[in-house]
Amino acid sequence: MLNEMMHRPVVMQKVIDLMREGQVPFEGIVGQLEAFANANGIPVVPHETAKFLDFFCATTQPQQILEIGTAIGFSASLMAQHLASDGHLTTIDRYALMFERAKSNFEQAGLADKVTVLEGDAADILPTLPANHYDLIFMDSAKAKYLEFYPYCMRLLKMGGVLLIDDVLQAGTIMDALDTRPKRVRKIHRKLNELFQAVLTDQDQRACLLPLGDGLLMVRKEKEIEVEDFLATQWDKTWCQQVAAKAETKRQAAAPALNEFQQMAAEQIEDSKESGQELAQDIGLIAIDLDGTLLTNQKTISATNVATLARAHQAGIKIVICTGRTLPGVDFYVPELPFLTASDFMILQNGAQTLSAQAPFQSVFQRFLTQAARQRALELVAPLKDQGAQLVAFDRDHLYLVGDPTPNALVARDAEFLKTDVTPISQADFLANSQLNKAMILAPEAVLDAWIPTIEATDWQALSMVRSQKVILEFLPVGVSKASGLDQLTRHLGLRPEQVMALGDAANDAEMLDFAGCAVAMGNASEDLKAKADFVTLTNEEDGVSHAIETLILQKKQNHIE
Repeated sequence: MLNEMMHRPVVMQKVIDLMREGQVPFEGIVGQLEAFANANGIPVVPHETAKFLDFFCATTQPQQILEIGTAIGFSASLMAQHLASDGHLTTIDRYALMFERAKSNFEQAGLADKVTVLEGDAADILPTLPANHYDLIFMDSAKAKYLEFYPYCMRLLKMGGVLLIDDVLQAGTIMDALDTRPKRVRKIHRKLNELFQAVLTDQDQRACLLPLGDGLLMVRKEKEIEVEDFLATQWDKTWCQQVAAKAETKRQAAAPALNEFQQMAAEQIEDSKESGQELAQDIGLIAIDLDGTLLTNQKTISATNVATLARAHQAGIKIVICTGRTLPGVDFYVPELPFLTASDFMILQNGAQTLSAQAPFQSVFQRFLTQAARQRALELVAPLKDQGAQLVAFDRDHLYLVGDPTPNALVARDAEFLKTDVTPISQADFLANSQLNKAMILAPEAVLDAWIPTIEATDWQALSMVRSQKVILEFLPVGVSKASGLDQLTRHLGLRPEQVMALGDAANDAEMLDFAGCAVAMGNASEDLKAKADFVTLTNEEDGVSHAIETLILQKKQNHIE
């Protein structure tokens, strides 16, 4: 099972790998609890946050600790082992199952006399606890309640005591516009925005925000807070977005100087090329299209391609599937690439969705069609209906047929190709669904040939259209492409575009090849795409992927070593 907290880090993956794999693991009951939680999907703090808690408590040796959110007792057991000799830890949880399991774990750890478990809602319990009593409070509970709990926690802390608030960055999305977030998390985002403003702008307290796990907010009590006054204050629900906007303005102002620096760097790269240090030797990520590229015409992956990709992966290069397909059309290929791990990625739906490369395929980035885009797609397909066109739409797991009860031959074939069922929905349901990553018009090739030249330029831009196949015209969220997906992912991984090799064969690969420092067109690609490429490899029937990687990366690395 998935421990969600382990898959929402806010720093680049290779730093996460270092913090999780490079530090000494916990031993004894603490190590056992951490392993059990991660294996069973129980939300406990990730390893890097746990190591910080361990260091902080060992250094400060608090006498009184309060924890809000017990779960199975992992964090409490970790902190309690560093209590002062006469110290005590109190932990609150409202879930009876967790409550009983935690008590059993405290007994097994020999901490039963050091830990008191209070069962109930923190909103009811916090006002009853003694003021100025605790040296450390660790809050890891309902995120939408953090703002409400904050003044009570500050009342409970001794002067100079520290409040730690976990999971405050929401995988980095806390700075995103509220209307881009799923409705189920909007309250959390509003309340966390208010919390950030309340804490980070308060000059009477000392605060620090750390990018550990999903974000850790630290506050040192330096002045008393009046609970009633705090709760009566109106805070800004979009404060983080405003901060992000100001930062972007500063970045834009600094762009000329940055461009000059980048030009100097580019010149240095050219100089290194001339001295024999070829760019392909520094590749850190290989982005590979599926159909017509990695897959043969029979939709299989050759053993030669698998072996070469495995060698590249073993050499430390990220292998990223980059396709227009949805997850049901990709996941059955994952077992054929056994070297892929949960730390690898797949870019799907032509850049609208990035997932981890192993089940349960955790979402990393997603973009959705706006309601205006969905409305325009309906308007565009309407005059083509009597010519055999149908409109379909996709979320992560489903193919929806919009406004028709049964699929035509083109849609049925695409569904079979993607290994997914067709779910008919009404036009009204299509307009109401804000979680759709892309839509497509499927129509006979001749119909699209005649119609596409008549489409207005504004529609091409507003709907990010791409003709991915002869009978398919795709509509993507504004600005989305395989290139935009790669841009997000490389930033996340701390890589530069020039460290990317991209391989493709079709029109929807063009922007990806433009983005990559090393652009490879398949031998079966169009002449237009070959013109964009730095290298034209063999066809998809001739192991062209393997040939390109061997020629441009692996052989050069070997020669460099020799």
